[in-house]
Amino acid sequence: MDVSVLKLTAIKLSTSANSTVAESEYKALDNKINMTSDNREYYIAAFQDPTNPFGIERNRVFSQNSNAEGVAEWRGAHPSVIGSFVGKNVPAEIVTRKVPPYTIGERTLTTYTCVVLKSESIESVFKSNGHDLSLLSNNASETITVDSDTGEILDASEVL
Repeated sequence: MDVSVLKLTAIKLSTSANSTVAESEYKALDNKINMTSDNREYYIAAFQDPTNPFGIERNRVFSQNSNAEGVAEWRGAHPSVIGSFVGKNVPAEIVTRKVPPYTIGERTLTTYTCVVLKSESIESVFKSNGHDLSLLSNNASETITVDSDTGEILDASEVL
């Protein structure tokens, strides 16, 4: 990853009807936090290209991890710290790749877009979001180019 930056525009709770919300000490989230089904805390961070206020905002979920004893803990992206970064640029980029086919509703998709922070591996971020890039060939033509202003895939001929 180069020295790309994204603006952290907000941290927020999930608005899904299926999400669980609990009380917390996190002022940046109005003293609330989302909870996973296995009792780990999570929240959503929203990012945007800082050079284009009309660009698409991309969300990324940050959650606690379970340690060796199975206890949930923040290993980074602690909401009490991240709140002070809202409105600031952070080293990150929006990455789109071809992925093994997956479905959302009735649609089958073969590309996925996510926010990758500096020092993170693109492969591990995609894998943690359910998209194992190692299942595809490492052919450079499998990289999708996305217009950062519109979010439109520029080389649509590569997308099935």
